[in-house]
Amino acid sequence: MSRRGLGLLGALAGAVICSTIGCDGCGTTITTFGGGGAGGGPECEEPKDCAGKDTECRVRACADGACGFADADEGTECTDDQGQVCDGKGKCVLPPCQNGKLDGQETDIDCGGPSCPSCGVGKTCGKGSDCASGVCTAGTCSGCLGGVVAVAAGGDYTCAVKADGTLWCWGWNQYGQLGDGTTQDKPLPTQVSALGTSAVAVAAGADHTCAVKADSALWCCGWNQYGQLGDGTTQDKPLPTQVKALGTSAVAVAAGWLHTCAVKADGTLWCWGHNEYGQLGDGTTQDKPLPTQVSALGTSAIAVAAGRAHTCAIKKDGALWCWGRNDYGQLGNGTTQSKSSPVQVSALGGCE
Repeated sequence: MSRRGLGLLGALAGAVICSTIGCDGCGTTITTFGGGGAGGGPECEEPKDCAGKDTECRVRACADGACGFADADEGTECTDDQGQVCDGKGKCVLPPCQNGKLDGQETDIDCGGPSCPSCGVGKTCGKGSDCASGVCTAGTCSGCLGGVVAVAAGGDYTCAVKADGTLWCWGWNQYGQLGDGTTQDKPLPTQVSALGTSAVAVAAGADHTCAVKADSALWCCGWNQYGQLGDGTTQDKPLPTQVKALGTSAVAVAAGWLHTCAVKADGTLWCWGHNEYGQLGDGTTQDKPLPTQVSALGTSAIAVAAGRAHTCAIKKDGALWCWGRNDYGQLGNGTTQSKSSPVQVSALGGCE
């Protein structure tokens, strides 16, 4: 019997003795013997409706001379071997701190209170706080969900965005690709402090890194010999520099070995950097230190990916288009000829 059940029985001692033998916390019928001691008194049956609650989060209890049940205490472990706990309302749930996401079932046993728009992604209101009109009543947010939400692996280094909006990089740093203002290798994650707490996406090339901030501005750092940072120069940058030509409209970014591409909010795709094989998709093979529109795709790009020297993009109609180096058939168009303009991967469908 649970502690709660014992407490209720103790409170009724000397009044009505109620046994919990054969009492199921979530059964449709609960049978008990009471009214005078062991084996004495009439048999009583009481139909119960669980109303969608989980048996594991119901505890046996005796009240008013009958065998009843109540919600298990918040945080009581469920027995499903999945790490679930009772939410105090009769349901088994995964705590957000364990499943790494806000699932709308947060309770004070978790790292914070309920999820709330004012806290942003990866945070909840503080313990004991409620969310009212999109704002935490306690006025503070808990950053208990500090896990990783995005990751990118470059040539010999790695970067990750945490739920709190910070960007961290580690590994080889000869060209400043870790974005910490130095060119010293880092065997442990080092924060890219210049971006504050507003990173939402990251892409890593051979030795350059680009990140989209919450305001849709794109910032890049690292190796820039071919203009892959998009700032109009070919000078390496150990600190993030904004790709000003894109303004604050980047919604997706991809970094190839020596080139970069970004999708803007208006559906246009822009690429810059090394272009020996036509991987920028502008119909030429000239390097570009500033973003150049892939005009052939119009305003229908929704996603982009970049390889060593080729690029692929998905359009709104679901069609996939690729361009650039193709000596191994990586463009998927049935040939091994490089293309400086997008060609559709027709075998996958979509509309011309």
